[in-house]
Amino acid sequence: MRNTMAFMLLAAFMLSTTVSAGSIKQSKSLAGSTKEEPVRQIQQDQPVEFSISKSTRTADGYGEFTGELVISDDHFEDGSYFDQFHYAGPPGERLKITMSSDEFDTMLLVFSSDAQELDRNDDGPLGTNSELEFSMPNDGQLIILANALEKGATGSYVLSVQPASTCDCESSDSENVLTVGEAASGRLGAGSDVLEDDGTYIDRWAFSAEAGQSVSITLSSDAFDTFIALFDPSGNFLAQDDDGGDGRNSMLQLTIPRDGNYTIIVNQASRAEGAYELLAQLAAPMVFETSGHPYEKYAFIVGVSDYPGTEHDLLLVAEDVKAVTDMFVNELGIKQENVVIVEDANATRENILNGVTQHLGQAGKDGTAIFYYSGHGTQLDGNVAVRAPLDDESDNKDEA
Repeated sequence: MRNTMAFMLLAAFMLSTTVSAGSIKQSKSLAGSTKEEPVRQIQQDQPVEFSISKSTRTADGYGEFTGELVISDDHFEDGSYFDQFHYAGPPGERLKITMSSDEFDTMLLVFSSDAQELDRNDDGPLGTNSELEFSMPNDGQLIILANALEKGATGSYVLSVQPASTCDCESSDSENVLTVGEAASGRLGAGSDVLEDDGTYIDRWAFSAEAGQSVSITLSSDAFDTFIALFDPSGNFLAQDDDGGDGRNSMLQLTIPRDGNYTIIVNQASRAEGAYELLAQLAAPMVFETSGHPYEKYAFIVGVSDYPGTEHDLLLVAEDVKAVTDMFVNELGIKQENVVIVEDANATRENILNGVTQHLGQAGKDGTAIFYYSGHGTQLDGNVAVRAPLDDESDNKDEA
């Protein structure tokens, strides 16, 4: 498995929207003392101490979180308040974390899972706001502290965790052209570019695709543990994978966001020379039957058990799908031909939308349409769907 990678970018942070990959946990822990202490300027590379909370809240995806430092928050010995966040993502994942506020001078600190400080920043490139770029530690766990520089400072702030693009994916003399649907062979070693971060070899391949197309990219080698990353026409990171294919091979599956030329980075988990095979395949979105009788019953079932790598794979999704299919047919009387199942690689955003609008859309006002999903989910802030006293959960979250 890969430990460090300059362009490992799959960041994951969000408390208000949903995106796949990684997770962030927000928590509170009582730290420091209520006793008055002299102001200590923690930006002067002095160590800080805090307690890691065991109670956490989790959200998936990357993006922005608007928070507020108040007098009831945790605080350091110097009297400065902070909020604590737990982030989990791939080892070596390259992140850009920023903290901004119009009400106080920000301080951003990051720690390992055992509370060892990894980095800190007071004033980034934008005035008194903070910015850090770094790679995730080997255990894939990170603690982020959103802090105020001055004692007793309070107010609102915005914390952002995004992928940090450090790979130069501009066209170069070493970039190859990949024909979609045709396997291409290459070799990492002499003649390949070298990644400065860890000394591994990389090759660049370019291919053209159109918005809405589903793409599957596989990288395989008998000589080394493969690693792959994909960048959009502007050089922005899109996706990455280490061992999502068979064995130590890599595989990416996603929907193309816009027309243009995309860049594939062929890489390896550790420096080695050897041959590889690269294949990109595009598939048109699924088309569903739309001419059914409006008074009949229709079911659309989505099951996702296969996620990038193996850590987040689910073992019982297939059983869920089979059990609910049997229930729909045998107990609810839905015709077998009116039950459509989409699983794993075919469960793209576009295919799911088409299944809902086209297949379930066949049901008229006197018909029945049922959607069922089995797979990973996320949580949204605010209990916007069900509120107390109907909602007896204490985390103030909606499951989605």
